[in-house]
Amino acid sequence: MTLMSLRDMISVRQKMNASTLMTIPMTLRTRNPGSFEIDKGLVRIKNVKRALLLLPFFPNMDTPTTPLNHSNKRPAPTENDTPLTKKQQQDPIIHVGYHFMRTVEAFILPSVIIEKGLLRADELDEDINYTEFENQCWYAYSKLIEMSTCVDRRLDAGASAASEVGKLLQQGSSSAKSIDTSGIKTNIPTWWSILSPESPPIPKTKTARGFNNDVTGQLLCPVALNWQDPETKRKLREGTATIDGRLVNGGDWPNFLYMIPYDPRMPWVGLFQGPLLVKAFRHVFTSPSSAQVDENATDTGSSTQSGNAQLHGMTKVTTGSIAYIATQVSFALSSNTTFSRNARSLDSTTFYNSIIAYLRDPENALETKELLKWWDKRIFRCEDTAVRGNGNGSRNAIKAARLAAAAAAQQAT
Repeated sequence: MTLMSLRDMISVRQKMNASTLMTIPMTLRTRNPGSFEIDKGLVRIKNVKRALLLLPFFPNMDTPTTPLNHSNKRPAPTENDTPLTKKQQQDPIIHVGYHFMRTVEAFILPSVIIEKGLLRADELDEDINYTEFENQCWYAYSKLIEMSTCVDRRLDAGASAASEVGKLLQQGSSSAKSIDTSGIKTNIPTWWSILSPESPPIPKTKTARGFNNDVTGQLLCPVALNWQDPETKRKLREGTATIDGRLVNGGDWPNFLYMIPYDPRMPWVGLFQGPLLVKAFRHVFTSPSSAQVDENATDTGSSTQSGNAQLHGMTKVTTGSIAYIATQVSFALSSNTTFSRNARSLDSTTFYNSIIAYLRDPENALETKELLKWWDKRIFRCEDTAVRGNGNGSRNAIKAARLAAAAAAQQAT
């Protein structure tokens, strides 16, 4: 069965007793009302998107015999081939943790997300007013389930299995964050020299950055303050700078987030489009070499290895990935040695959460949609169909030329 033939599963019925439906885990059924129905002792699959997830519970149903990922890469060795490496033997949920942290949620512990998610999945009262934190956990949990059927199956195995899944996700998350932090911290001076060759360099020593340095200080300075003011510099360095009578914190966004100079009359213009963000995003998701080239270049680097986006089937930029990269760049520019809540003006957690809240706020839906489209074009070379056409340009030109030649020949006779 090919991927296309899965559509035929809408009308497939399995001959089994209605009680068989009860073997499908409760969390799966409560999250998917209407995915299947019982009709005269028959169970009918109704939701194609969930078909693959339901297949394990319908053993007599055909399953795909062709891979869903049509990659040209050589498949991983099987038990009949060479022995698996340690990396290949790694639990797949750890790999889910890599991508989940980078694209969905970077700071809330996976175990907390799972706990909150499972509780809410079983809630029958739809009128409950949830807090912003609970909604953030639910969003992350929903994306986690969408991301991996393996996680979903493990969670149905009970509390101990859920705890183990949380630990594995955290293991992957911590590993990916460490790799990204080191790479961005090391390469950001090079990216800055490419973007602003006439500017003084960013120090290679981490402790010499932050508000201790004029370049990184200007980039990290909140847009509501003037870095050129000596008093502002002093207060930012001391951690006593204020905005509207309160201390500066991670929710006061810095200059580096903007593609163009900040305009208080239109503060959304150029926001989250800063050149350093694009460099860091390419480094993490495309390949380190792709971040070393010009932002507008068609050549995205000389790497022959698949980037994290390709490895995880990522074809669209997410709100979580923008917030994560922005947080990593903020940390790389700072003089801080750890992600911390104690550094008031550079509180990474507050910084990250404030961006997440903005990008997922329904009131900002239009701006966020346009922003994601902007990012997709730069990272994945995606454009609207109206802009790029239907891909038949050359074919249409040949067809038109043939018609013209035929018409000319007919006139000649």
